[in-house]
This record gives sequence, structure tokens and C-alpha cells, in this order.
Amino acid sequence: MNRIKWLEKVEYVSEEVNSLGIRPKIVMRNANNGDLYLSVCPNDKNFGTTIRIERSGGASTRNPRLVQALTAAYDAIAGNEDFYFNGIDIDEEVKESLDKLINKGVGYNYNSVIKELLKSVDL
Repeated sequence: MNRIKWLEKVEYVSEEVNSLGIRPKIVMRNANNGDLYLSVCPNDKNFGTTIRIERSGGASTRNPRLVQALTAAYDAIAGNEDFYFNGIDIDEEVKESLDKLINKGVGYNYNSVIKELLKSVDL
């Protein structure tokens, strides 16, 4: 798998305009210390109110699924390949299996994939 970006700032600008006539955006940046910085601001600004998501303690111990989800969001905005599926770190073999399920008409969501996987496992 390949991360095109990691230590670069990425942005997602909303298509909708808020009540103040501003199109908001999400700004995410990974720091050299491993932490993720998340900001929401007007689309013409670089940063606004910012929250630090600690990947070494803090958020990673209190809510690891949140850290994984926000990391997956960063990867999605950056155009990086999928590294997580519903908060689970996946490798190429798992990704290929999920793609096979999609080709069989199984939606790419947690419940349908788990149901299909359970059908294929002899318990």
C-alpha cells in the first residue's frame, strides 16, 4: 500500500454554504511527532479552531477507533490507498477478499461484509 501524502496539510471544502454565507472546510495535518491536527474553518482560511489527536497516548489509548477513523479520513482526503476498513488495519489479502465480496454484489459496509464472512466460516 502506498501513502501519497502524510506530513502534508490536506483540505476538504464543503459544497454547502452555512448560515453566514461561508463554505466551511476541514483541514488535517499530521505532525512529525505523530499527532494529527484537525481544524474546521472558512474555506478562505488556513486554520481555525484546532484539535490535537494524540496518536501516542491520549486519544489513542482513550479511543483508538476515533484515531483510526480520523487517520482513514486523512488518507481519503489525501488520496492515499485504503489502510483501514471500519477502523481495522487491513493488508492486501484482506483488501482482495473485500473486493471479491463487492464483485459478488455485497455492499462495502461493516454489517454486510461481516455477514458474508461469517457465512464462509465453518463455526
